[in-house]
Amino acid sequence: MRGFDRWTLAWLFGCIAFAVHIGEEVAYGSFGVYADFNVFVSTLFPWLRLPPYNYEVWLTNLIGAELLLFALTWLVHVKRGPMRLASYLFATFLTLNGLGHLYAGLTMSTYFPGAMTAGLLMIAGLFLFVSIPQSNSETLATH
Repeated sequence: MRGFDRWTLAWLFGCIAFAVHIGEEVAYGSFGVYADFNVFVSTLFPWLRLPPYNYEVWLTNLIGAELLLFALTWLVHVKRGPMRLASYLFATFLTLNGLGHLYAGLTMSTYFPGAMTAGLLMIAGLFLFVSIPQSNSETLATH
């Protein structure tokens, strides 16, 4: 079996970092933060109807997203589908999510769930950014 290339390893590292981050959020009670965020958004944009947060739905969606991301690792490895675009989107999500948690953790007077793994998310996102092949020819050359 051939080893993973840098792009695949970066994607996999992003998946693992996100899983660790989810674990921290679940362990330290971020559900209340998301419920408060829902109220905040509804106050700012009363015409935007957000569904009420439900812990089981929230956790199921996070686990489902994580499983899907891990499953997509194979498509990154075999260089199929729109995985370059998906990688840019995932790297952006990881970086901004980490940045948001880091900012919240530094500006709040109490612990903010997800702040401990915020740096890990940012590192994973930036590593994925620099590991994505810049062209289709580069993608095919590594395969």
